[in-house]
Amino acid sequence: MRRIKKIFPALLAFVILCSSSSALAISLSSKGGFVLNANTYEEVYSYNGDTPMVPASMTKVMSLYVIYDAMAKGAVTKDTQIPISPQLAAYSRDPGYSNVYLSSGATYSLDELLSAIVVVSANAAVMAVGDYLFGSEANFVSRMNQFVSDWGLNAWFADCTGVSSQNRISPRSMATVANRLIADYPDVLNYSSQTSINFRGTGYSSTNKMLPGRQFDYTGTQGLKTGTTSAAGCCFTGTVERDGVRLISVIMGAPATNIRYTDSIKMLDYSFAKIAETQKNPEIPSPAPEDIANQSAVAISDATRIFINDCEIPAYISRGSVQKDLVMIDDLVNYGFDISYDQKTNTVTVYNNRDKEINAYPSSEIETAAGVDISNTETAAVLLIDGEGDKGTYAAEIFDLNGYLAIDVNELVHMGWVMKNENTKMVIVVTR
Repeated sequence: MRRIKKIFPALLAFVILCSSSSALAISLSSKGGFVLNANTYEEVYSYNGDTPMVPASMTKVMSLYVIYDAMAKGAVTKDTQIPISPQLAAYSRDPGYSNVYLSSGATYSLDELLSAIVVVSANAAVMAVGDYLFGSEANFVSRMNQFVSDWGLNAWFADCTGVSSQNRISPRSMATVANRLIADYPDVLNYSSQTSINFRGTGYSSTNKMLPGRQFDYTGTQGLKTGTTSAAGCCFTGTVERDGVRLISVIMGAPATNIRYTDSIKMLDYSFAKIAETQKNPEIPSPAPEDIANQSAVAISDATRIFINDCEIPAYISRGSVQKDLVMIDDLVNYGFDISYDQKTNTVTVYNNRDKEINAYPSSEIETAAGVDISNTETAAVLLIDGEGDKGTYAAEIFDLNGYLAIDVNELVHMGWVMKNENTKMVIVVTR
């Protein structure tokens, strides 16, 4: 198989050497999942946990943090009356969005609006509070982005509701935001644990089906936030406490409403069992980072087979604290992607070109990738763009395999679907 020579002259990459639980223990149908131990701030489970995705209405978790921060600083109280503009009143009646009905010219207490935001995911309600506190949604969102920037999270918000498809946050960062909200302002659980509310004479059920008495009742569930849009799929951030252990779970990109709950339950069952087992059998210390860095990728015969749009692509395995399935950026040129390099910004762009003809390597030319070293070198950026109009997202990890750039195949979840079958050791990627 002909390899493209090093077309990125300034391109050096690195491996993030951090401990992570294996996502191979369970199988998810969603694009990403993460479980955080709120007691220890440690990762318990991760599947594409560092890949930025569209969060839909889970965005409101960050909005709520900003509102509670304003309350803590004395800007408002729960009794503060929030006025409703004619525009927001009309928006609250739009059947295409999640809302409670608000009346033009009326005022609502912050307490009422918090119930609507948390339990019903009411868009106009959160916008009304944002306008009251900051004068505009843009100013409100700016404060949200300031927080995630200060916290060093992989996140960026375009609105306060989650309607925008430009919102981006990784499952790990989403769990961190939720944990910050609960830890700093536990009062939010008084709202998120409610299965229904009466909003000025009209009853509304919680969007969370894992609460007591609901379809996917899961012992210990206290909230927190669902989200659904066409761009995001079905999402869910939950918090569960059992025997003094609190877990924050995040599911992003589920293909159907109920799958976000079944996938959440899979992760939580696994995580509680893992914590219990760890408490009985303390973990043996991990090797030092320098020892991990000197390990190599292994032969393709031992690797998972990877298929992109029905065509097999050469696959590699990283060895370290976590095993990852890798593809070389060079190879993606033949599988429906355009690759370009900007030397000024030291950025490689991987563009999903759905009109490009796939010219996959013949199976006879897929070589054995034995003894490929993993280098820990200077960082370069890889920007993944899913066709025209997409803002794109940056790959969380970059690998340098003997001078060739590679990424975890799961990074391609931004382009479509990445599904792994543990029985056949195959990864199927669909981007068109």
